[in-house]
Amino acid sequence: MPPTFEKSLVASQEKFKSPQEELAYLRERVREKEHALENREPLERERVARREVAVYAEQHPATVLHEEVVMPEYESVRHALALESEEHDVQIDELLRIVSERGIRNALSVVARMKNVHLEDDLHRALVRYIAEGLPEKGLPPAYQVNRALHLVLFEIHPQAYNGRGENEQHKKLAEVLASSEQLYAGLLPLIGRNEGFALEIAVPEGTEEATLYLSIPRTRQALAERLIASVFPNAHIEEARGDYNIFNYKGEHAVAYATLKQHPAFPLKTYDQFEHDPLNVLLASFSKIAKHGEGAAVQIVVGNEGDRYNAHYKKMMRELEKGRHVSDALSVSETAFGDAVHDFTEAIFFSKQKEEKKERELRRGSDQVATEEIGRKIGSRIVPVNIRIVASAATKKRAVELVDNLVAPFNQFDDARGNRLLFTHVSFWSKTSFLRDFTYRLFNNATACPLSLAELTAMFHFTAERVTTSRELKRAHAKQSPAPVEMAHDGITVGINRYGATETPVLFGAQDRLRHAYVIGQTGTGKTGLIKNMIMQDMKNGEGVAFIDPHGNDIEDILAMVPPERAQDVIYFDPAYTARPMGLNMLEYDTNRPEMKTFVIDEVYGIFRKLYADIPEAFGPMFEQYYRNAVQLVLEDPASGNTFLEIPRVFADTSFRNLKLSRCKNPIIVQFWKKIAEAAGGDPALENIAPYITSKFDAFLTNDIMRPIVAQEHSAFNFRDIMDGKKIFIANLSKGRLGDRNMSLLGLVLVSKFLQAAFSRVDPVRSQKVQVSGGMYNETHLTSNGVNTRGGNLPTFYLYIDEFQNFATPSIGTILSEARKYKLALTVAHQFIAQLSEDIRDAVIGNVGTKFSFRIGTTDAEFLEKQFSPIFTAYDLENLPNRHACASLLVDGVPAQPFTLRTTDLPHMDYARVDAIKELSHTQYGRAREEIEEEIRTKFRETPD
Repeated sequence: MPPTFEKSLVASQEKFKSPQEELAYLRERVREKEHALENREPLERERVARREVAVYAEQHPATVLHEEVVMPEYESVRHALALESEEHDVQIDELLRIVSERGIRNALSVVARMKNVHLEDDLHRALVRYIAEGLPEKGLPPAYQVNRALHLVLFEIHPQAYNGRGENEQHKKLAEVLASSEQLYAGLLPLIGRNEGFALEIAVPEGTEEATLYLSIPRTRQALAERLIASVFPNAHIEEARGDYNIFNYKGEHAVAYATLKQHPAFPLKTYDQFEHDPLNVLLASFSKIAKHGEGAAVQIVVGNEGDRYNAHYKKMMRELEKGRHVSDALSVSETAFGDAVHDFTEAIFFSKQKEEKKERELRRGSDQVATEEIGRKIGSRIVPVNIRIVASAATKKRAVELVDNLVAPFNQFDDARGNRLLFTHVSFWSKTSFLRDFTYRLFNNATACPLSLAELTAMFHFTAERVTTSRELKRAHAKQSPAPVEMAHDGITVGINRYGATETPVLFGAQDRLRHAYVIGQTGTGKTGLIKNMIMQDMKNGEGVAFIDPHGNDIEDILAMVPPERAQDVIYFDPAYTARPMGLNMLEYDTNRPEMKTFVIDEVYGIFRKLYADIPEAFGPMFEQYYRNAVQLVLEDPASGNTFLEIPRVFADTSFRNLKLSRCKNPIIVQFWKKIAEAAGGDPALENIAPYITSKFDAFLTNDIMRPIVAQEHSAFNFRDIMDGKKIFIANLSKGRLGDRNMSLLGLVLVSKFLQAAFSRVDPVRSQKVQVSGGMYNETHLTSNGVNTRGGNLPTFYLYIDEFQNFATPSIGTILSEARKYKLALTVAHQFIAQLSEDIRDAVIGNVGTKFSFRIGTTDAEFLEKQFSPIFTAYDLENLPNRHACASLLVDGVPAQPFTLRTTDLPHMDYARVDAIKELSHTQYGRAREEIEEEIRTKFRETPD
């Protein structure tokens, strides 16, 4: 007996002599609990009432009722027989009359004798509301007003129909859809306790023809469950089913079947990722055979929660298989520590046979590999115990059984030849009442539990089906079309054509709006590179300064073929793989008149190497950073004695070179570090031990025959500030296939860093016309802090295009995106999917880029970007765009315009005959003979500069 009742009844030593005393006692118990919950929601008070009724119902009538009012056993049977054939509402009314006249416990005894679990559930809900609402003892309202369940909430879920965009339906790939249901189930499990569960149901109630999907969960978790469902299926229609559905023909017969696993439950059924077509459609088709009147049926899956019990146990079995144990032995391994002890004791007894058994295990290992793989697949997702029940009702027993068999058949599709299969057992007459009660109350029964993984469960039941009807054809809507904004710019470059109805409108991208940058995203082959090439072509034709960094090299030929003949001299074609005349790219080069730029260079190079070796972040700890920064600062202190990538390892390896650098260093902190700390350290921190740790990051590039002649040159082949101010055309062919991934990334990162460094210099105060750089001179235009040329008007805007820019993105890009107008550098960045970007770069792009073009993208990206294009476009639209079509969110006069669709324009005629001549001209003008460069490098190592 629960403490609350035991304390009260023992203290009084009295039993209830009338229903009024019984009811008064229960109300007092509820009132006491409610007193502490005065400020709570009504739901809390109802929970108290429900709990008190449930506890009281567990008491035997003789323990709480006076002998004068206890209903004899035969009288309970008589009441049950008298009520069984009446209509549903009349039955509930009669049960409530018994509550009023004879008491609650007697009514519970009657409904139990009726063996009608649906009525028992209705009575329980009515009693909870009866007490919680404080209704009068007599004159109860009709039963249908009080027959709501309070301990469970039942949701009706109507998934997307996918039958056309006119109904705002959407379609996702099957695996993505079903994965969402698995995610939902995983999210529901933490909401239920070990003794609770949730139920998944497909039902065709009597009197209807449509199959409805249901989810039942404890009402106390209702708010959390609703938020979870809405987050996983935001486009599904979800509503609470205020009244429970009813599949039963009250004058008919009922049939029940339950599922068990044929093989050991450690072996899996088919999971959703093994289906090409939605398996739920087969089951839905079977429901179509149910007559509208007089028949009903349901499939119920009650999911329990056993934590990681099954996963841990089956992992243990798999480990035994991997050790070579026979399948039958491994499957019988105990789940408990005690069982392990017994197992160990048994092995000790039979120790003498182990050698022979080892040979036998070796022969069996191959055949047991299948079992290992299957169990591994089973434990690939969370395993939960489930009850699978199929219930049908019809006019005759034969028809009810036939309906059950029709619903059993679709489960054959989950049979796995190497794994497991479901076996369905028809419930006998003697057990049917108990099973029907479990079905009505949605109770979990351990005796018929099937441990299933969430992936198996998802295949059987999910809330978003590929089709919700049995139709073989699925109509998929095309992406929505939207007109271009009326306020669109009237000048600028053309980025596409907007087609809306019979109207075609050129989409123009204004020069000032381009300074807020453009972001292009799209899967391979969707048209994003075509858009970029079209923009570059127009910029070149308009005489603008342009740079294009291509990590693939596939589009270089097209761009060079579109260079206007009069601009051939403006082209700088940087092709690192062309080894005959390498072009120098010195990442340590800086303006010696601006010593503060040394810090920028040091930080940028450090950031570059952190990105290059992002897979081993532990390699860039405090020790690495300390030695790296002091080494680079020492090199930068005296550019005349060597100021390239090559000098950094020399500082560590060549004592005489380091001493030369130290003798010319004017920074006492750097000198102190090398003299007092680095050279004086012993043991593990000794310089000879630290040196390989640092230099190993650089040697991979310096020993490479392609990279060494580029990064070891003292002077870069081109000045990036001249490129920007002189409106040059800079084309970088960083073909990953020819350079390798890491070399491509290094060069691209350095190029981006150099352009950003040059852009930052555009906000300098007015200075002299000639500027000294580390290793040379270059012209600089006089500027004000607003980017205005004090000797000749505004600075020209420079357009930098970066394809697959996730390879070259550093935190500096976030700076240029947020401070664009100062630098007159307009970025257009493109890539394939958002996961390629780090969180800080992603936030900088989404938060600061003014214009966005989204070609067809995947589901994850579409859901993320949906809010950037809402309310005009949904994630479905972003996922289903045809090739060369994009959703655009365009900046117009500094203000975001309403999103719209566009189609990219065709590229103009390309003159490939001039491409080789343009390349040769660039190689001759900016490249150097390889032999000359290699000789300079050899000279550096033969003697230390004076």
